[in-house]
Amino acid sequence: MTAEQRPDQLSPWQQEAMGVPESLDLFLGGGRGPGKTRLLGSIFLRHGEQHGDKARCLVVRKSFPGFIDLEAEFRSYLASVYGDDLRYDGQKHKFTLPNGATIQLDQLERPQDFDKFQGKSFTHIAVDEAGQYAPAALVDKLRSSLSAPVGVPVRFFILANPGGVGH
Repeated sequence: MTAEQRPDQLSPWQQEAMGVPESLDLFLGGGRGPGKTRLLGSIFLRHGEQHGDKARCLVVRKSFPGFIDLEAEFRSYLASVYGDDLRYDGQKHKFTLPNGATIQLDQLERPQDFDKFQGKSFTHIAVDEAGQYAPAALVDKLRSSLSAPVGVPVRFFILANPGGVGH
């Protein structure tokens, strides 16, 4: 997801993944660089456009330092679509699209970190670098935060590179 790429330009595999029905969860795997982050941004953008302020997307990772690149890519990508109409709260690591849809980035390192998600509802949840989680119980517990109003699909995403303790 570089600044030179237009938001509507996806590789053939990204286009194919965009065609997977929203009723199905999605695993995005492979080595560094094939465009998993850009694809996730595109899926979240489409979900936000379709469902407005009912769309609440969450991306978790084991540590905030690990989000630096992802956050910068999302910022560049979403700004290329919405310009100054995109709102971004750096303290909360939260993007708000002009129609009220949100994309939040957060840390999930230890079981206690889950407490901040308890009682909250998200329509799409992505676990980035899922191979860093072993055992997978914490990732599985996060699924309990998938909830949406009638007519809004929920979906869970796993993004991973080869290797890691959870591989």
